[in-house]
Amino acid sequence: VEESPNKHALRARLCKELVGTLKMVTEPCHSTVASLPELYNSAMMAGDVENAMICKMAFCVGSIWAGTSNLVSVSKHFTRCIKESVKYHQNTVLYSTMAVFNTLLYLSGTTNGDVDVKSYDELDEIGERTHSAFLIFQSFMCRMSNHFWMREYMDVAKLSEKY
Repeated sequence: VEESPNKHALRARLCKELVGTLKMVTEPCHSTVASLPELYNSAMMAGDVENAMICKMAFCVGSIWAGTSNLVSVSKHFTRCIKESVKYHQNTVLYSTMAVFNTLLYLSGTTNGDVDVKSYDELDEIGERTHSAFLIFQSFMCRMSNHFWMREYMDVAKLSEKY
């Protein structure tokens, strides 16, 4: 891929499969996350906004999974991802990023005034209205994570009853 004259286009197309699927389960999360900004840049250079935004979202989410200690920095990455998602009309990335950002804000006990972040209930409504099983799943899993991390096990059971 690196030697191809279409290097950036190929990297953009492979980023989801190679990094998002294979590397995330076969390599340490922090090393995988570190490669995502470069893949984002390649995708943007190739004009592949959709894959670029997926890389940006994966970087934000992966930063949490990697156990970063600088939540302020991660919060800024989420804010930029949301702003770019709006700019490029990438609604799947936008709403999925909001779901995970809600979890970050909840766990850190902070609020965000830089971007309008929809609540889990609002995201669920959007998911149901647009028939987006992915968004409904994201919102559900983020809510579950919040309750698990806060040891609110009765809330976990109640939330799970629907499914």
